Parts: sequence; C-alpha cells; structure tokens
Amino acid sequence: MEFKSTLIRIGNYEVNNSYSELVTKMTNTSIGVTVRHVISASDAYIVILKKDIVKAEISLQSCAPFIALTLSGVACGRVRKKLGMEDKGKFRFNSRSKNAEEKKFFIFIKEVGLTMLGVLQDYFTKNESLTAKDARNLLEISNIRTQLLLHEIGHYDSNLTKDDSSQSAIVAMIPRTHFAFQVRKIASFVYLFRERKVKKEVFSKYVDAVDTLEGVGDLFDANFWLREMVTDEMNSYIAKLKCSHCSKPGLLKCGNCKDVRYCSVECQVRDGDSHARVCQELRRKGKEGKKDILAIVDKFYTNNDGVTFEYFISKIRSRLHHLIRKYMLK
Repeated sequence: MEFKSTLIRIGNYEVNNSYSELVTKMTNTSIGVTVRHVISASDAYIVILKKDIVKAEISLQSCAPFIALTLSGVACGRVRKKLGMEDKGKFRFNSRSKNAEEKKFFIFIKEVGLTMLGVLQDYFTKNESLTAKDARNLLEISNIRTQLLLHEIGHYDSNLTKDDSSQSAIVAMIPRTHFAFQVRKIASFVYLFRERKVKKEVFSKYVDAVDTLEGVGDLFDANFWLREMVTDEMNSYIAKLKCSHCSKPGLLKCGNCKDVRYCSVECQVRDGDSHARVCQELRRKGKEGKKDILAIVDKFYTNNDGVTFEYFISKIRSRLHHLIRKYMLK
C-alpha cells in the first residue's frame, strides 16, 4: 500500500518537501519513505522493518492524522547512519533518549481513506489508537508545533476534553472539504503571526516580492497549504473572471458584493437592474460565511499588530490573482 504524507518527523529532524509530496510505501515486512539527507540534501530512502517497530501510536481523527513509531535502538541507529545524523550534531533520533522530542518517527498522512483505516489497524500488532487529547499531548511533548496547531484548531469546539467529539473527527478522511481547507488557512495565519511573530510590513514585502508563477509556491506555507488548496484558489479565481452580462472574460468587480464581475462599465450598467436584485444577498452571504471562521481565529489569535486573518488571506490572494492576470491571461 502507498499513501501520501504531508510531513515526516524523525526525532527532531523534520522533512517537508513543500508541494512535492512525500510517498510512504508499506509492504508486509517494512515501511519505506524517501527523505532528504541531513548533510547533502540528496534523496535517502529509509526502510523500517516491521519487526523493529516496538510500538505504534495512531491518530486518524484529526486535520493532522499521523502514525508515531517507536523503533528498536538498533533500528534508530540504522536510520541515523543513513541520514548522516551522527555527523551533524543538531539532529538526534533515539528511542531511548530522555528528550521526548528525539524519540519517535512520525509519519503525517495526507488523506485517510476507508481502506487505510482497516489496513493500519491490522498492520501494527502493537498499536495504540489515540484520543484527540492524547494525540495533542504527544504532538506537544514532541515539539511538532505546526501539526499541533492544525490539531488544536481542527478540534477547537471540543477543547480536547472528550475522546473524539469534535466536528473534525472525519476531516482526515475527507481532507478536501471546505472546513479542512479553512482549518489549514487559519493555522498558517496563526503560526506566522502568533508563533513566529512576523511583522505585518515584513509579511507584506515578502508577498509583494513574489513576481513569477514559478514562485507562487513561496506565497503558501507548505506546512499547512496542500497542493489542492493552491490549485483551488487559482481555479476559483479564473472561474469567476467571466462577465455576468455577456460571459466574456471580465476583470471589473462589483464594489458592493465583491462577487460579480464585468468586462466593461457598459456591461455593468446594462446588468444593473438584474444584479441589483441579488447584490445585497450576495454581500450578506459573503459576510455570513466568514463569521464562523473568524470566531475560530479569535480563539487562537489576538490582534495586537494590526494584522487580521482577512488581511492575510486578501494579501495572498491579491498577489496570486495579479500573477495569474500577468502570466496566464495575456
């Protein structure tokens, strides 16, 4: 069986291949994944023998589903040698370490399908299915801040006090839902401005500096933004660039509802009576749709620096839309 991984964490060594997704392969006797060598940055294929897995802790009901493996001491040594960890002191991986951050091999799963649910439960003979609270605690002591944030925001309504009561309990199985995408966007915002304490002007200059389609990926933190989310943003914008009156490509936007577009002022005037009947409703729906999202944001971020979630998203979208118009709609 193969599945895509969003992140691999080996001890305190974190591997994220941006939008080139990591692939984990499982056979009857082993688990294999290609990661970066810590010194040369070349590809290194890591094989974990099933017999060397001492314990598997599994959390699938989350926006950050994962398998956390505890390996034998010998297996940890093989992984360290393969990745060059012993030659570069800052990276450590040892199941016997006193530091919880260095003990486990985490595989974060992009999508958990129904088939995978059964396979994972059957594959690991010594496994523990974690509750939402237990998964949060493990991510915290392992100091995996990005995935911890995803987990907390995804379970915001339960406060992690009950086993798996949150509305995100099935998000791992349907990661392309609107809710799952919004959780990831909120997490990227909170991580940037709360955890990393990036200043608004620094963020703004960074976004404005991206000036090629090849650099579009730099607008999005790959710890949170899935490739499908970026594609969705691009496709959504392109699909809306159609005149509401004549259906030709249109860049002009209604200043009130911010939803309907026109190819010219003339078409906007001609469509005036028809659009007036729906304009306020479109505006109302746009605001209503933001309320629940902003309520989640308020639970995790206090605006002390003039930065809002709406500004964060609009700034990224504005630059993305500019690049699309510049290079794709000539």
